[in-house]
Amino acid sequence: MTNRPNAMCEYLNNPRILNVFGFQSQDIQNYVNVYFKNNNESNTLMKKLNNNRSLKLLSHTSLYLRLFCYLSRQDKSSSSNNDKRDEMTLSQLYEILLKSYMKWNWMKSNGLNNKLNDDRIFNVFEMEVDYLSAITWEGLKCGRNY
Repeated sequence: MTNRPNAMCEYLNNPRILNVFGFQSQDIQNYVNVYFKNNNESNTLMKKLNNNRSLKLLSHTSLYLRLFCYLSRQDKSSSSNNDKRDEMTLSQLYEILLKSYMKWNWMKSNGLNNKLNDDRIFNVFEMEVDYLSAITWEGLKCGRNY
């Protein structure tokens, strides 16, 4: 599934075009409220999203919003991480989001007790990252955006 319909791969047998609508601002607020069930936590994240144009834009994608909620919960115990994230570039934020997503998959497959640290996460998923990098590079060479 993609939000870039011109990035369809030629090897798909029966591609289907679906219209998936992003979250509206009220949907974002509702999702965050349900995720935290604590007004202080949800208000803190909503304030951060509303004060950062890049974060606000990304939060209209459900996966990113879920990751923001997850990271916000992780930051609850450490205010130093929270301050660092306020000054991050979009590329740095994407790296953190990717690591978080990989950790979720790792814990889902291997159990919650078998945690993986940030330094090793890309080593474990090296094959997947290499594959995605190769697809992206080929797309760039052909003038496509993946």
